[in-house]
Amino acid sequence: MSRNDSTKPDHAAKALITAAYRGDVETVLAQLGEGADVDARDCDGDTALVLAAERGHAELVQVILKAGAEVDARNLIGDTALMRAAENGLAAVVKLLLAHHADCNAGNNINCTSLMRAAYRGHVDVVKELLAAGADVNACNAFGNTAATLAARSAHSAVESLLRKHHDLNPVASIQPKLRAARR
Repeated sequence: MSRNDSTKPDHAAKALITAAYRGDVETVLAQLGEGADVDARDCDGDTALVLAAERGHAELVQVILKAGAEVDARNLIGDTALMRAAENGLAAVVKLLLAHHADCNAGNNINCTSLMRAAYRGHVDVVKELLAAGADVNACNAFGNTAATLAARSAHSAVESLLRKHHDLNPVASIQPKLRAARR
């Protein structure tokens, strides 16, 4: 008995994902030209965009976005391309994804945002890009940590200072803890 066609791995999708991981623009363009699904996923749920973004392949990220990739596609743990690029300190890719309206406040399965990831790793330039795009400095992950808390825990004082300064410049954010305390 032959295998059902729907259970066979899509060769074009595999080639697209592998090429995106490697930064091979020509192969990605060829696979897309042959009809590969731009949002095809690997076994972890990563799309070509997520893989290209996390590896810093800015030209390839642009190609994949122009081909209609979902900018906020999530993998199995809820990560997006922006989260991966932010975590790896890839400011040019972060800027590109933000220009294509990536959600800077999206959280993964434990509500860890791109800002939290960049802060934890100490990527000042990425933190600045995310703040300029409207990233929420007050967002908390599932463990109650903010980006500033994570920066402090990782001894990234420049990032922590930047985040706290940004928090203090936001008048609504600075009174929210006081309002919560008054309600108790």
